[in-house]
Amino acid sequence: MKNSDSNCLGFKGAYQEIETPIFCNEAKSEHGISVRHSKMLTNNELRFRMNAEDGSAYIRTVTTKESQGWQNAHYHKYLKETYLVEKGWIGYVEKLNDKIVFKKFKSGEIQVMCNVMVLTHGFDYPELSCVIMACPTKSLTKYFQCIGRGTRVKENYNDCIILDIVDVCKRHKLVNTWTLDRDKPAEEKTFITEKKRQIEIEKHKAEIESFILSQKDEKIDLFEVPKVNKSFYSDAFKEPASEKQIKWLSTLGYDVLTDNYTKGMASKIIGSLPATDKQLKFLHNRGYKVSESLTRDEAQACFDDINIRNGRPTAFEEKKRNQVKNLLSRL
Repeated sequence: MKNSDSNCLGFKGAYQEIETPIFCNEAKSEHGISVRHSKMLTNNELRFRMNAEDGSAYIRTVTTKESQGWQNAHYHKYLKETYLVEKGWIGYVEKLNDKIVFKKFKSGEIQVMCNVMVLTHGFDYPELSCVIMACPTKSLTKYFQCIGRGTRVKENYNDCIILDIVDVCKRHKLVNTWTLDRDKPAEEKTFITEKKRQIEIEKHKAEIESFILSQKDEKIDLFEVPKVNKSFYSDAFKEPASEKQIKWLSTLGYDVLTDNYTKGMASKIIGSLPATDKQLKFLHNRGYKVSESLTRDEAQACFDDINIRNGRPTAFEEKKRNQVKNLLSRL
């Protein structure tokens, strides 16, 4: 350790008469106090720490132009931190008798509370007027719990705005404005512009007139969705997941840094996702008996079935052919 870095106290002038410096190595060996300073990579916030052996810590945070005063929400199970706020405010929580108590927030001094895995359940404050969902999750139950913090019965008003900025509601097929209006006639729809309402009314009238003129019933035999024929236990599927698969799993909320995934595991997860609206519409027009519960793997099985009916190779066969062509081109 350099001498210039050894002086933890520092003093000038008259302070020499009443103080002597304590060096970092002495503070750690004799008093159990160590220092650690760092810069957060997430928001460029500067943190200056003084840690004790009993797990407590004094932390002074310095905001930068990039961090703009935000302290990332976090939770320590064993470490105790002491924050001294020299300017502004800080929101914090306490757990008393298995109940989470929020200081300043419920009194109205703080209007917005940012948290990470703290308010997912067990927090009861019906007067919340807005919930911003910024964390993707594959759990429908967890998502219900999160938005349920703001959808309780309120005393002063009845509204709560849910801002789902990571499109979790699309993944879990929750109720939205489109599903509320889906089965209603154009005249009774609420979430629609007047221009689009008139277009739908005219289209419906034309369909009725066309049906009356034809006066014929046409029976259509829909194709059943083929069974998914994919082996997740082959040697190829035991290999580590590809970079593309890892990136996709990360966007779905999976912990790709801690957990290891094979190609088979990633393929099974991605294949079980709901089919896209474009896929559903295409297969419906081709005469397949599809519903909103159709998965991507089932949609691909339908595409392969179409290729087989038309004498074309399936997606798997086409992939193998391209691999052989690439191998031959290198010889």
